[in-house]
Amino acid sequence: MSNPLDNRGNLPWSEPLVFEKSSSGHPGYQVVNENPKLRPEELIPEKLVRKNPAELPELGEPEVIRH
Repeated sequence: MSNPLDNRGNLPWSEPLVFEKSSSGHPGYQVVNENPKLRPEELIPEKLVRKNPAELPELGEPEVIRH
């Protein structure tokens, strides 16, 4: 049985990971606060709030779709 993660026999090029295509300061979305009186920081319990931001790739929507 072949290993589905084995790259031999597949197409001859390698696709960069989304993390490799990421560029800092280029998020693919922007959340609009519909109600400025409500602050998400006040709604989420402190023990569930991240101490450091998540290390997610920053790509525009076209790059995400192409990937």
